[in-house]
Amino acid sequence: TTQTLGLLQAQLRAQAREIARLQRQCVELNRERDALRGKVLKPLNERFADNVRDLIKETCWFKLRQVEEVIDVNTYESTTRAEFDLAGASSRLDARFPDLKSAKITTTENIGPFGIELKSRPFRGELLQFKAKVDLERLLNIARAPTLVLSPSPIFPWNRKTKWNPALETHMDVDGVAVSAKYTIVNDSVSMDHLDFDVSTTHEEYGSLSLSRVSQHTVQEDQLDVNPDGCWRAGWSQRKGDFDLSAHFKTDKNIELELSARRQFAKHFNGKVTAKVAAKELEFQAGYEFTEELKGWE
Repeated sequence: TTQTLGLLQAQLRAQAREIARLQRQCVELNRERDALRGKVLKPLNERFADNVRDLIKETCWFKLRQVEEVIDVNTYESTTRAEFDLAGASSRLDARFPDLKSAKITTTENIGPFGIELKSRPFRGELLQFKAKVDLERLLNIARAPTLVLSPSPIFPWNRKTKWNPALETHMDVDGVAVSAKYTIVNDSVSMDHLDFDVSTTHEEYGSLSLSRVSQHTVQEDQLDVNPDGCWRAGWSQRKGDFDLSAHFKTDKNIELELSARRQFAKHFNGKVTAKVAAKELEFQAGYEFTEELKGWE
C-alpha cells in the first residue's frame, strides 16, 4: 500500500544517512590514523621537537594577577608589588624605584605533595634562595602533618659540604585562630630560638589581632634588615567608617610602635598616614592599584 511504501522509503533514507555518517567517521579515523602513524614513524629527535613545540604553544608564559604602586611622599620613593603567573607558576615581584636593580621575584611551583620556591634578583642575575618543599600530610596521608622545607647553602652546586638547613612548617586553623609556624632543625641544639610563628584572629567587635616571632635563622635566610637575633611583632587592625586603622608593635631594630590610618578615596586609589611613636616620625603614602587597567596582559 501507499502507507507501507512511504514507511519503507523513510527507513531507506534514514539508513542512507547513517551509512553516510559512518563513512565520514571512517574517513576522519583514517586521517587520524595516518597522522599518528606519521608521528610514530618519525625519528625520535623529531618527535621530541614536536612535543616541545606543542608544550610551548599550550603554555601560558605570563598572566598578570595584580599590580599596586605605593608612593612614599616623604622620600619620593615608590614600591611596586605585582602578582602574576610565570610559565604557570605563581610569582610575586617586589621592587622600589629608583633602585630597580634590587627588584626581587619570588616564584613557587607545586606538583602534588612536592614544591619548589625560587627567590632572585633578575636584573642583577642573582639567585638568592632555593627551597624544596615536601607536604608530609599529602605524601603520607597523615592529618595535620607538617611540611618539610630544605634550603641548601650554598644554593648550587650541591655536594658533601652543602648545608640543607631543614625546617618544618605548618598552617592550621583552630576555632577561628589561624596559626602558622616554622621550626628550623639544628643538630646541635633544641631551642625556642629556632621557632617562627604567626598567630592571628578576627573579632567582629574588636577587629583583627596578630602576634608573630621571627627567628634569627629566618633573619639570616631572608636577609632581613632587622635585629640579627630575631624580633617580635604584634598588630591590630579594624575598619572604622571610611578608614582602616591599625597599630603595630615591633622590635625589628628597636622597640617601635606604629599607628596608621588608611582611606580608599576612589575605586583603586588610597592614602595612608603612619606615625612612628619612638622615632617621632610621620610618613605619608599614596597607593594605586593598576590591576584593572592592565588586565589582559598575557
